[in-house]
Amino acid sequence: MTKPLLADRYRVQRKLGEGGMAEVFLVHDPLADRPLALKLLKPDISERDYFLQEFRTLARLDHPNIVRVFDFGEACDEHGVRRDYYTCEYLAGADLYAATAEMDFEGLFDVVRQILEVLAYIHDRGLVHYDVKPENITVEVEPATSPGRRPEHRVKLVDFGLTGEATTERGQKIKGTVHYVAPEVARSLPADRRADLYSLGVTLYACLTRKLPFDGGSAVSIIRKHLEHPPEPPTSVRTEVPEAWGGFVLRLLAKDPAARYPDAPEALADLARRLGKPHQAGPGPSRVALSPAFVGRDRLLDELAASLPRAGRREGPPVTWIEGAEGVGKTRLVRALKVRAQLGGIAVLDSVCLKQGAPPFARLVRLARTLLGAHAVAPATERALATLFPHVVGSGVSRERITNPEELRSVLDRVAEFFFEVAEKREFVVVLEDIRRANELTVALLGNLLRGLANRRRTPGLSVVLTDRPEGESGEVLALTEDIPEDIAGEIVEDLSEIRRQLARHGLVRSLPLEPLSVEDTGRMVASMLALPAPPPRLGETFHELTGGNPFFVEELVRSLVEDGLLRPRESPGEESLAALEAPRSLAELLGRRLARMPEDTRAVLVALSVLVAPSSLDLVAETAKRPAEVTLDALDSLMRRQLVVRLEEEGQAPRYRLAHSQVQRSVLKTVSRRALQATHRRALRALEERFPATDRDGIVLERLTRHADKGGELAAALRYGVAAGLAAQASGNPALAIELLDRALELLRWESVVEDPDERRRQEALTLTRLSEVLSTVGRYKDAARALEELLELGPQAVDGPATVWARRRLGDLALRQGSSAEARRWLQDALAAAGDDPGPDMRTERARVLEVMARVALWRGDYLQVTSLAGESVAIYESLGRAQDAAWAEHILCVSEYCRGETQRAAEHLAACLRLGRGEEGAHRPPLEGLALEDEVAERLRAALAAFDGSAPIRREVGDAFGLSISFSPEGSYFDLVAEDEDALAFYAASLERYERMGDAQRSALARNNLGVLRRRQGLLAAAWADFEAALAIHERTGDRHGGAVALMNLVGLCALLGDSEGALQRARRALSIARDIGMTWLTGHCHRALGRALAEQGALREADRELQRAVGVFQMIGNRRSLSDVLLDCAELYLREDLDQTQGFLARAVAGGESEKAADFVARQRLCEGAVALAEDPARAPRSLDDALRVAQRVGLVELQLEAHRRLAEAYTRLGTLRLAQEHLDRGHDLEQTLLRGIEPALREAFELTQSSARTRETSRRLVERSLED
Repeated sequence: MTKPLLADRYRVQRKLGEGGMAEVFLVHDPLADRPLALKLLKPDISERDYFLQEFRTLARLDHPNIVRVFDFGEACDEHGVRRDYYTCEYLAGADLYAATAEMDFEGLFDVVRQILEVLAYIHDRGLVHYDVKPENITVEVEPATSPGRRPEHRVKLVDFGLTGEATTERGQKIKGTVHYVAPEVARSLPADRRADLYSLGVTLYACLTRKLPFDGGSAVSIIRKHLEHPPEPPTSVRTEVPEAWGGFVLRLLAKDPAARYPDAPEALADLARRLGKPHQAGPGPSRVALSPAFVGRDRLLDELAASLPRAGRREGPPVTWIEGAEGVGKTRLVRALKVRAQLGGIAVLDSVCLKQGAPPFARLVRLARTLLGAHAVAPATERALATLFPHVVGSGVSRERITNPEELRSVLDRVAEFFFEVAEKREFVVVLEDIRRANELTVALLGNLLRGLANRRRTPGLSVVLTDRPEGESGEVLALTEDIPEDIAGEIVEDLSEIRRQLARHGLVRSLPLEPLSVEDTGRMVASMLALPAPPPRLGETFHELTGGNPFFVEELVRSLVEDGLLRPRESPGEESLAALEAPRSLAELLGRRLARMPEDTRAVLVALSVLVAPSSLDLVAETAKRPAEVTLDALDSLMRRQLVVRLEEEGQAPRYRLAHSQVQRSVLKTVSRRALQATHRRALRALEERFPATDRDGIVLERLTRHADKGGELAAALRYGVAAGLAAQASGNPALAIELLDRALELLRWESVVEDPDERRRQEALTLTRLSEVLSTVGRYKDAARALEELLELGPQAVDGPATVWARRRLGDLALRQGSSAEARRWLQDALAAAGDDPGPDMRTERARVLEVMARVALWRGDYLQVTSLAGESVAIYESLGRAQDAAWAEHILCVSEYCRGETQRAAEHLAACLRLGRGEEGAHRPPLEGLALEDEVAERLRAALAAFDGSAPIRREVGDAFGLSISFSPEGSYFDLVAEDEDALAFYAASLERYERMGDAQRSALARNNLGVLRRRQGLLAAAWADFEAALAIHERTGDRHGGAVALMNLVGLCALLGDSEGALQRARRALSIARDIGMTWLTGHCHRALGRALAEQGALREADRELQRAVGVFQMIGNRRSLSDVLLDCAELYLREDLDQTQGFLARAVAGGESEKAADFVARQRLCEGAVALAEDPARAPRSLDDALRVAQRVGLVELQLEAHRRLAEAYTRLGTLRLAQEHLDRGHDLEQTLLRGIEPALREAFELTQSSARTRETSRRLVERSLED
């Protein structure tokens, strides 16, 4: 274009590009003073209808992830030809393919989430995009400004020229781009929203692997591949693609639409699951509307009442989860329940979750104590209550001294137990409102309370009612107040969702969705507010049309219309006046009208309450509003009459006031200037500082002080309070809040005006970066933690002393190791060791020991057990010389694992006993983590006794080894439960550990606990539960970049795939795990990968290839000296040759028995006897039952269900051959029962694969022969 101006308005800056239908220019719109994109239809184009359709479609779609359009018109080009154009927002980002080139998987999830959300939006409107591809998705990336923050992504879906309705007839014209077209579209078959999901699958495949799944020399060849060829798994194309992403994309790419996700929300939910992700003047009487009647909720109230405890019995589950949109009437419903419960003699403990407010459980505890009467509270429980709620218990009770998160969690457990003790004395119902706004302390206590219900054999006289907003609404609702950070809200939502899922598994929760009012009920509600005996004609229809039936909106609209004089109480409005009513554009606008009519003093008090957020006393509100107390009290009375403010009264406390609804706060803050808002925050800051001396400021108070100082412009104070609040959040086990606060402190530190002294600024920055790196590591953000540490080292020796320098380098090595970069880990650790040198100081010697400990872990992953002995042994010696018993226990733990892998089971036992003894300390009682676990008293006592009794005098005898799942020992106690304890005790330990680590937000240990739980559940035959555990562990490891843990979880999935007959899935995963293990130097795991490949190839009948892989596994385990695993692989070789060379089988059996441990473990003995029985079946069936019976007894003793199944199947085969038909049938029946146990909950495709395994085929043949023999007899 040569003309500088288009349509006499848009000044052309440059051409952005062109497609088949139009050219696109960057233009400047001087009227709006903004850049725009202008899309100009090409001349002589035959598809003008598509251009018009695109603008028409975009104009009626309103979504943040859809490009916005502004104007449509005609413009003359340089040749005087009139051409259609439209303008839209200018998108500065790159297309999806380019944007994802260097993007991590966490960022990719954020992008895909937005894509799926926008697809769901257009699909819900009956439309299909038909042209989803990277070029039609733009991503603008805003880089992270500090280690605690992540890059932000803004996604836009563009090019709606092909968008149309779903097709229901054959023969429609093919729409889309050939590389991305869905098979049903290519065949001109009916197509719907699932066609877009297929195109998205191709798009994501290209972004993940950097290549298209289907390509060719012509459009016909590409389409043929879409129709006929299965795509190569993304994890095979690029091994760094996580398993969760690979599986997700392959389902999107299913040829049959029915095999894809049914819709975008379902796809997003499954992706999140795979990745482990847990959204007025005072009016006169004639101008006041009455409070509305309780209408339209009688049936729901009856359902709620059915869950109340009555004489130890109830008709419904003990937990009711009321879910409904903001303003839909949740509070009214629970208030009605409270009346009914109390009339029935059932006590009600009710509280509300308010951000920045007092902990809701403080009120619940106070109310619960009143139910005990003369019954005393146990001293330990009383101390726990006094620790968290000193104002409730009183000053006469001593408090627990809390120095770490574990001790705090022990206190939380005892507080939750207190409620069950009360329920033994008196039936009551706990009502907790607005749990989506709960802080971490409240969520932790609530979680313990609800899980306690699930774990008890009988349900006590206790019911719980919770009100909540739908998850899909959480982002909007939480955004109503600027005081709740989004990442903290998201973490709380995940915690609550997990609690809810656990209750659902036990059938202990009833979901009670609360819908808007019907037309009839809306009319009854309005009539009740106008004091009318019955709704006049059209009243319900009118207000339902104006409000959608949302009770809060109905109420506010009626009040506004009454205050405006458009409606009058006790006067029935006519149809003409109803027809003249206009709906406000939003609820905020409606509230704004009411606020504008208020006196200045009333508005000032309302602004103060909006700034304070938390329930506040009269004097605090008065000082923040800068009004006398009597004026403030009059204003509060007026606001309460308008039902904009509520008063909270609790025994022993002065009344406190808060806003009745979060929408009020949003509307108020919109009306206040920035300067006035800052001044109000400063007054709130001063008032709080006066009320809470420096020695009496807990985490909640510090967070409030931080917020007011920051928003009040007092940045030095915001920095001081923010660091203190962040450290308090870290100590209390709230990592998300700690990251938020410390990251903000880091931002403030980098403003020179906040701390003028450069040395002091660097010192504070060093402290903040140190703590920030610790918390980031806890939640699994290893890259961000490493970035914080690198910035710490850049501060130099003036801010970071010698031991701190060694600490930072050692932590960087540890983080590199977790992410699978052994070379980088070794580099950092060598640097740390060099920096430590031979300094005799205790701090530097401690750091040297810790560096050696991490280096020993690196050697352990490599299988270099001799180096482990050297490194960890030196570490133990240094720790013990310094009197650091707890640290020495961890180094002894590494020695224990190393010696066990070498087959030195006596030495392993001695090291295990040493690490347990060191962990106990001189007191002789176990400290956390065991003490911090939520275990039943009987179980806890049993586990403590077992740990204390273990003395290492006998070799470790692990009954079931790595052949049935790879566990990862990650603590001294964990080693005991992995190597020594009974399965029942190990399950209890890891289940409680998982709950604890999830409460802590410790992603790494949560994943490891999940993995180990999966191993135990596989042994029990709970394959569906084990699969879920391994998938969850893998998702966390892949999300955090922990390649070591991810490779182990992947191998455990390989084992399940092989067991269930999915040999192809086993091969793909094993090859990927092998690639990872080689890449990161996990020598011992490469042996297990080769073993798994051999077993999977054997199942497919590829015996030579299987033998080659098994021999490679033999070589690995011989090289590193892992005798236990070597024996397992030799047994695999023996089983392999059962099919063609019994002499070879006998040879491998002899080698397996001769090698390894002198006293064989139970799983080895069972497999050995099974193999011997199979040999006997081929040579002399009469000898087979003895060996097979031995195998069955051993498998039953240790609970190995899959070996029990194989023994029953082989015994059925033996007795069929011998003609003992009754015994043959018994073993077949028992085998069938075990098969059903194994397959319970397994998806149909895997059940079908199991039926095709060689073992299942032999069983069918046995069954056939048994029938024939029975007929002959």
